[in-house]
Amino acid sequence: MTRLPKPAQHPAAHLRAATAWGDDMPPWIVALAAACDDSSARKVADRIGYSAATISLVLRRAYRGDTARIEQAVRGCFMGSTVACPALRQELPSNECVAWQRRPYDGSNHQTVRMFLACRVCAHRKQEDSP
Repeated sequence: MTRLPKPAQHPAAHLRAATAWGDDMPPWIVALAAACDDSSARKVADRIGYSAATISLVLRRAYRGDTARIEQAVRGCFMGSTVACPALRQELPSNECVAWQRRPYDGSNHQTVRMFLACRVCAHRKQEDSP
């Protein structure tokens, strides 16, 4: 069976974001839209630890929660942003910082307990928002 090549896909996520955000579209939204256009919202959401619905709402500028953590995750995953983690004493991609912040308590080992406690009082902590 011969397969025909896929037609070029329209950058739907970028178009949706540009329509919703207009001229004041921040660089992290541009990066998020580009990542969605390169793969899919589901894959992007998995990489930054949020749901595809949340990604879609953010791109459409309809997300009602605080986007600070989402922005930090996007900047770390797709823009190379890092933070100096005081608990680990090393540079950490900001999306991994967000992942540690959002992680529930897990007493299975000393590292997860230490990070859970440290993230609660860390200067890099962002406000609570829904996943």
